[in-house]
Amino acid sequence: TDSNDDDDNASNDNDIQNVFKREQDQVPIYYYEPCILPEERDLLETVFHVSVLEFNEFGKLHVQSMRRQDGEKASATTTSITSASKKSLFYMPHCPMRLYCNVLWSHWESLDSTIIYGNSFHSYDERTLSEEGRTDPTNGILRIIPCTNEIPIKLRGNRRGDELYDALNHLETAFNDCNIISFMVDKTSVRTRPDEYFASQDNENGELSR
Repeated sequence: TDSNDDDDNASNDNDIQNVFKREQDQVPIYYYEPCILPEERDLLETVFHVSVLEFNEFGKLHVQSMRRQDGEKASATTTSITSASKKSLFYMPHCPMRLYCNVLWSHWESLDSTIIYGNSFHSYDERTLSEEGRTDPTNGILRIIPCTNEIPIKLRGNRRGDELYDALNHLETAFNDCNIISFMVDKTSVRTRPDEYFASQDNENGELSR
């Protein structure tokens, strides 16, 4: 009986992994974490079939280049990942502003197919008051603001004291100021691509140099 149970569990595990693999074939996920542990990498790659990127490109790696870095061969399901019919989602809650700017820089020609889950760009616009900051040629956020659409993430339960309310309120605190950001761009509305930003320029706080 124990042997049969073990076989059933192994079969169920294989079925789950096959589901993850089929989903990755349709919508591939690329992941980068500079401090990733070997155990985390192994779990992501072998169980969830997530492609873990090797190099820190500071947000400048285009999704098409991610496929090449991963060694993935073009196929019918992945070739048009950035085409008009496909969208690329960047999950970037509470990342440094410069990291958002680098993603914008690398995807400037395909922003209509780019979605970012991250900090509000309009908030960055409101907080940037100095002339130096507002005229920074590498700041793609301020340049794309007129074409930016944001949907704030609001998580609310029914009333204080409910388990659901407490749980959702905790999540809202963790994801404060996060939005789903998309871009309404065309050839007449999009502005000139910002200048490239290099991590060596990040002398103020070193967020991108770590």
